[in-house]
Amino acid sequence: MFGLTDNVRSRNEKNQPLSRDSSQKSPTLPAIPPVDSGSTGDNFVLKGQNPPKSSSQLDQTPQPKRKKHSPKKRGSTKSYSIELKEPPESLLIRRAEAHDPSVSMISMDSSQQMDISPGQEHTSFTHGLGGCSAAFLLSKAPDGTQKSTFGHFSPFGFPQRKKSFENKIRQHRSLSDHQLLMILPGERKSTADGSTEIVPMPQALDIPLRSSVQSQLKGKLPQKTIPYNLLRQPGASNAFIIHHPKNPSEALRYEVCGEKSGELN
Repeated sequence: MFGLTDNVRSRNEKNQPLSRDSSQKSPTLPAIPPVDSGSTGDNFVLKGQNPPKSSSQLDQTPQPKRKKHSPKKRGSTKSYSIELKEPPESLLIRRAEAHDPSVSMISMDSSQQMDISPGQEHTSFTHGLGGCSAAFLLSKAPDGTQKSTFGHFSPFGFPQRKKSFENKIRQHRSLSDHQLLMILPGERKSTADGSTEIVPMPQALDIPLRSSVQSQLKGKLPQKTIPYNLLRQPGASNAFIIHHPKNPSEALRYEVCGEKSGELN
């Protein structure tokens, strides 16, 4: 660091070379930036130079590390971490996209028919139920084979898909022991005793789906209707899942939007 001890030259002398004795062997002085003529030059520090280190900075003795103290617990309060769980259809979607032969995914406004042999484990599902309706018809053959037709329809898509859906239902005519499971969008409604229940919404495809299935079959058709609540928490399941167990003696299981589940014998 350079400090000026003599008076700084005025601005009009800044371009004149410094005179020195040729016998002197001191190195060439660095250029001095101009300053105001009123400045004395005392304690002036050149720009670009580091300021002098203090005595504390010159001391290189490492300081002892301070121990970190965890905050004291007050009372019996405990902290809990919330773990978000994936809905069950997340794994099924990945398996279907990986072409797992034991999983079938039904898209919106489409239907699918399958024959499940005794001892064959299989899962059929549809997801994205947010105002749509779904129908699952199960029929049994004498040899134990289960024929199923699974459909997922939006209120405006069903008229265009109705014919294709009824063609699949017609193939159940030669079989017996039919069971129909219908999944409908629902809303919460107050009952006479002051409680609430989920009932199908007016725009649900209750009557159109029921009529299409019944028109292609003969005789009485046992049926079960399950309304699902449209008002669900973010990340909640929105799937209708049917699982055919490997053991033929076990009942077929179903799950609706993570809210209701049951069996079909």
